[in-house]
Amino acid sequence: MSWTLVARKDLAVEWRARETLVPTLLVGLVVVAVGLLAFHDVAERRAIAAGTLWLALAFASGVGLARAFGAEKDRGTLDVLLTLPVERGGVYPGKVAATFVTLLVVAAVTIASYAVASGESYAPSWPGLASIVVLGALGLAASGAILSALAAQARSRDALLPVLLMPILLPLLVAGIHGTMDALAGAPFATWRPELAVIAGYDVAMLAASWLLFEQAVAG
Repeated sequence: MSWTLVARKDLAVEWRARETLVPTLLVGLVVVAVGLLAFHDVAERRAIAAGTLWLALAFASGVGLARAFGAEKDRGTLDVLLTLPVERGGVYPGKVAATFVTLLVVAAVTIASYAVASGESYAPSWPGLASIVVLGALGLAASGAILSALAAQARSRDALLPVLLMPILLPLLVAGIHGTMDALAGAPFATWRPELAVIAGYDVAMLAASWLLFEQAVAG
């Protein structure tokens, strides 16, 4: 079974049940509402927008990504996947791809909701913002998928995943927030290129390490 089939299966199941998309969207929108209400009088609007966006994605990931492998575990389909005569590492990229698509939807809705609710226009910043968010969502999906596989072995996986995820995401969140602030300010690419490089390096390192460790993670 190739990783594309795993991704297509997960996306088809999610489209029918929406067990991950709805909770992650709700958490993202709640964080947006809290950010707008709590910091409405703060002068530095771009800093608030950047922090709100990445906190929304981080909390949404912690809540929703427990279902990446948790649902498979509950249905017993994870054991079926792992007993098929295929390389177990091929399951991981499929999970990452499906999670990545879900997070992109959450990010798009979150950004649009914040822009509409705040009444601010970020049109000149969209190319830079999109590149940072896309790479950041990939990092969230890569780290969330492997930690979801680890947490799926525990009974309290819904509470365990955020505890495991947040420290791992710290470099990604710091770089994402600073890069987003610069992009929203209309700064040239050279200004936020270091943050983009940090996010890209995080993605590569997390994808490579997780792919190598995936079989041991699910075997536990």
